[in-house]
Amino acid sequence: MKFAVFLFLCSFVGLSLAESDFPSNYHRQDEWLHFLDIVNSMTPKFDDDIYDVAEDENPLLCRINYVSEFPFTCPPMESTEIPTSVHKLTPADISVIGALGDSLTAAFGMESCTLVNLVREYRGLSWSVGGDEDINTVLTVANIIKFYNPDLKGYSRGTGGPNSPAARFNVAVSGARAEHMPEQAWELVERILADPEVDNENDWKVVTLFIGGNDLCQYCFNENKYSTEQYVEYIRQALDIMHENLPRTFVNVLGILLIPELGYYSTPKCDVIHIGACGCAMFLQGDLNEHIWDLTRAYQRQTEALIMSGRYDTRDDFTVVYQPFLEETHMPFLDNGEVDGSYFAPDCFHFSSRGHAVGAKDIWNNMLQPVGQKAKSWDPKGSIDCPSEDFPYFYTNLNSGQAAESVSTVTKSSILIVLFSFLLGIFLR
Repeated sequence: MKFAVFLFLCSFVGLSLAESDFPSNYHRQDEWLHFLDIVNSMTPKFDDDIYDVAEDENPLLCRINYVSEFPFTCPPMESTEIPTSVHKLTPADISVIGALGDSLTAAFGMESCTLVNLVREYRGLSWSVGGDEDINTVLTVANIIKFYNPDLKGYSRGTGGPNSPAARFNVAVSGARAEHMPEQAWELVERILADPEVDNENDWKVVTLFIGGNDLCQYCFNENKYSTEQYVEYIRQALDIMHENLPRTFVNVLGILLIPELGYYSTPKCDVIHIGACGCAMFLQGDLNEHIWDLTRAYQRQTEALIMSGRYDTRDDFTVVYQPFLEETHMPFLDNGEVDGSYFAPDCFHFSSRGHAVGAKDIWNNMLQPVGQKAKSWDPKGSIDCPSEDFPYFYTNLNSGQAAESVSTVTKSSILIVLFSFLLGIFLR
């Protein structure tokens, strides 16, 4: 019992430290603090989690010291000439990386085994922007790009909140919603402009924006504030800020995942946390359940429509690409019909290191897939794609069409050559 009380006090101190690192200019973090309170209250009830798993013996289940399951076999690539067009951008050309978002991008709880140590943010392991270790052990988009350019700047390291020095250009804030994206965009711009190692005008950048889970989880409390129109408007404002202030930038916008499906991960602990943290989107029945599913799909469709509108394809040195790999990603199940908890943190809500690794792989793979042909669900068993020799560039809204047209032209030429050879053979007979 004394040990349980000690752990409870440790968790309380941890929560206080986590909260103190929130940006002072965020005026409304009530919902996130409520979530932390729920975790805090749950810890003594489920402190038996601590004894369930030997952390050093089962890293997949416990997520501690997880090592990437995905071999990286892509050949090296050099940037022989810095491109002037984002539509000719290869991984080796990227010099700077950054990210905007919420607790998923902050990597909240991803290396935790229990609720006791849940509250830490493992930014150095974040799927889109973490730079701890290297691609052989930690699979992140940043570490893949580091393989091609070891001088990459901006990736986050270690643990800490958004204002910690090691956060670098990971400006994500746990609890953030779409309304905070313009503010985060300005924060990213300011950090890039203030960094003496970054040449904003000439360095090519990759920035990933992922937001929306907290909007869906708060929707029922204010339907106008969290409407599809408001959600997309805030994303538009953030993208406009980057469009105006960050030349030579490739922006990924990830489609929102299927939050209602988290309700399938049902245990006494999970149910209490889910109801308290996201009752607006889970365990709903009838018309309410149908409505939240419709809203989720509307978030996805309207965000993609904004990006496909051409608004951010007005210059050769900037583009935004919608990456849809989460749109049809469903809850992972084991053969026995239970949810595979190894992809989730102990709160049954955030991704574990294993979940982040799969997400990183599929963000990267989406970047190498043409617009209109991108995977719409993650693939936990799939491999890491490599840039092709024929088309080594990241796919954009514009070069995807050019690539398809190029392939079509090659195919037509091949058909004509075969047909000519066949007719010539008949004639020579």
